[in-house]
Amino acid sequence: RPTSGAPAPRPTSRPTREEGHEGDFVVAGYVENWKTWDTGDLDGYNTLLYSFLTLDPQPNPDQPRDLRWDGVAIYESMTRADVLDVMDATEPLYENPHNWQRQKIVGLMDFCAATGKRFVWAFGGWSDLKRTIADDQVDALVDQLVALLKLGGDGIDFDWEHLSDAKDSDPALYAQQRVVVGKVIVALKDALVAEGMDDAIISYTPRYNAFFTSDGAFGNAPIRTDGEGIDVLNYVSEHSTFGADAIDYVHYMMYDIDAREGFAEATEGYFVEEHYDAVIESSLPYIDVSKIVMGFEPGPQAYTGKWGGEEHDRATIALLRPVIGGVMFWAVNDVKVSPQNGRTVGQNSNALAAFAAPAGVDAVADDAGNAVLDKLNALGIAHQTYAHAAVPTIEEQTRGVGSPPGRP
Repeated sequence: RPTSGAPAPRPTSRPTREEGHEGDFVVAGYVENWKTWDTGDLDGYNTLLYSFLTLDPQPNPDQPRDLRWDGVAIYESMTRADVLDVMDATEPLYENPHNWQRQKIVGLMDFCAATGKRFVWAFGGWSDLKRTIADDQVDALVDQLVALLKLGGDGIDFDWEHLSDAKDSDPALYAQQRVVVGKVIVALKDALVAEGMDDAIISYTPRYNAFFTSDGAFGNAPIRTDGEGIDVLNYVSEHSTFGADAIDYVHYMMYDIDAREGFAEATEGYFVEEHYDAVIESSLPYIDVSKIVMGFEPGPQAYTGKWGGEEHDRATIALLRPVIGGVMFWAVNDVKVSPQNGRTVGQNSNALAAFAAPAGVDAVADDAGNAVLDKLNALGIAHQTYAHAAVPTIEEQTRGVGSPPGRP
């Protein structure tokens, strides 16, 4: 069964950015492959995630199919063809029937290479298969992922969003699905190392409650997907020779739900500082803080999600930046228009990505005055607590170190 018990030992913390690793901070943007994009808008990012590869040859955003992978191919969702066929550099290229999309992908790869960015394949998404893969399909899937990375790309991001769907209907399937991502990650890391590709990125993208338990210990309201990250990380930590370091980053989808549904005492529809603190604190027994990449969708969101506005996101990023490993945005070319500022989600994402760069945060912090600077200094204290992997004690909490007073 999935377990939410005692975590496996966490890896040794990497040096903090205050010790000279400022360049490690991730500013990631997801690129919707069903929309056009302009690389001239993407200077603020150092990681771009091409979205999506799927297990389903016919991904359906309105009604994801309750099926398991056919084992035939990993599909590029625009062409609905085997991504290995899509990326085949035929001679001449026009003999590749999918070259119309291959040209776009290669163009984005070339842009990333020329500007020092990472190109990562985002794999999954809401539209993909609900039953993902069986345990006996792990090796076949990993072989195809390695073959793809040999053709191009700097890594794989696992965004499998239906791992808890069978919780109330099929206990055996639920138990298998809650750890299958971990099984794929362990096998993929070993395969990449064996091929001399150990610098390839492996990231994992759950919802914000990945490390919450359903007892409300972090002020959270119980949700079916609670603890997915606990199951995945416990498996990876136990079975990989790299421990939790088999995963480079965890991207948190901290959007698409009204904060009042996610946290029992929330008073606004959007997430606020104490909610971000809860997410960070819940993660620390399982991953180093440098692996935390916090997600934003700045504008209209799916389901019941509410946006707090651009200034709210800027203030949040300024507070988080000294503490965590990065931020990510859905999506760089999303065309939904926000009624709050009349700009698209993509435009808001790109502006916030530019702000997340060191110079942007420093400049705005200076402009904002002592209130922001005081908070940054306070988070400097918290950062030392997080960086050394210590979950704050009750005594520390009452002194305001690491988390709000009174949180279990």
